[in-house]
Amino acid sequence: MTTLINLIGEQPIPILLPVRYLKPENVILVCSDTTKDVALRLEKMIPNSSLFNIIEAYNIVEITEELQKKFASNEHYMINLSGGTKPMSIAAYDFAKKFNYPLIYLQSEKTTQLYRYHFQDNELAVKKIDSLPELITIDDYLKAHVGEYIIEGPHKNESGIIDDSGMFEQTLAKILQKHNFEVQCGVRPKRGAKQIEIDLIIRRGNNIGIIEAKLGFPNTSQFAKEKESGQKRGLDQLAMEGAREYLGIYAEKFYVTAKRLDPRIRQLAVSRKMTIIELENYQPNRPLQNTDEQILMSKIKEKFS
Repeated sequence: MTTLINLIGEQPIPILLPVRYLKPENVILVCSDTTKDVALRLEKMIPNSSLFNIIEAYNIVEITEELQKKFASNEHYMINLSGGTKPMSIAAYDFAKKFNYPLIYLQSEKTTQLYRYHFQDNELAVKKIDSLPELITIDDYLKAHVGEYIIEGPHKNESGIIDDSGMFEQTLAKILQKHNFEVQCGVRPKRGAKQIEIDLIIRRGNNIGIIEAKLGFPNTSQFAKEKESGQKRGLDQLAMEGAREYLGIYAEKFYVTAKRLDPRIRQLAVSRKMTIIELENYQPNRPLQNTDEQILMSKIKEKFS
């Protein structure tokens, strides 16, 4: 019987993907008080899983003692080092070495690869590197990161009718779906629902992106102040959506606008590691022009390749 022991940090996907891929009989989620909420969300998603709450997440000696007391047996364990604090990883490594348990580590950026290690003559060696297939959906990603959520669809006016902003979102969604992306519009986590509303969330393979879609203001002096403040609000919203405590560090962030960005806002977006996509030929109620479609997809695919 294989039991996969996972160290739980802030990011749930490096835990969920190996579990989905390896399909162990049992799963242990080793968390601290700080990461217990992450572990509880994962427990709901992973069959035959249970929590082990350690007392101290930064004391290597105490963590090692807790692991040995709880798990040292003849049972076949495998240990996932992808999460947790650095002291937790050091303690788990020492524990695995002492009892000759195999280790795994997930590389999560763009192409997801699972590194498998084993001890040979008391030295660590790479046993295998697996490129993981598609294992999650947008629903999985949201449940792992925020728990319950609402899908409201494209932006609507007070009468419940899709407005110009919503039509822009719909246009983007159709293009992305045509290029084999999974797309959801108007996603709002129930936790912090008033602050967070994701215009579009997209997925290809195991990679996720979030899009803040803005029509923008005309490039005239009359709208200069409104343009800059509106663009800044859009960047702040995207930064909040992509924060560690919401959609996590692995979600790519895209700011897509139908107008050219103010240079100062562009510089701010770049400093926040956001990808800017300007679709200046966009016209409401008309298909996206081929040149704009090429700009949109080339910049998004670049981040997903």
